[in-house]
Parts: sequence; structure tokens; C-alpha cells
Amino acid sequence: MTKTNHKRTKPWGLKVHENFFWKVKQTALEERCEVVELVERVLSDYMGVKKKTHTHTHTHTHKTIKENNKQ
Repeated sequence: MTKTNHKRTKPWGLKVHENFFWKVKQTALEERCEVVELVERVLSDYMGVKKKTHTHTHTHTHKTIKENNKQ
């Protein structure tokens, strides 16, 4: 397994379904990394994809109650 130079500072206990647990564990073993490293990579990839595909197709207009009552 590869070790990173990052020191883990926060414990993160999760309760997940057993089949998800084993899928993540198996994937980490196949990737030869710690489960937390796999989660970090997946999140990083997800955020990259999200930034590339996220566009605003509508605008938000917020009016106060007073503004709505004036009409």
C-alpha cells in the first residue's frame, strides 16, 4: 500500500451498508491505497467534473415581502 505524507487529523467514522463497505474496500485493495485515499481521489475527480459541467441556466431574483406587496 502506498503511504502519503499527509497526516490525518480528523476521525471519520461512517456507517454504511455492508455491500458498499466491501465494494469500497475491494476497490482500495485493487488500487493499492488506503480507503481514505480512495475517497479523497473520488471526491477530487467528482469536483473536477462538477466544475466542468455546472452551468447556470436560470437567474435567481429575490424580492422582499415589501417589494412583492408594492405590486
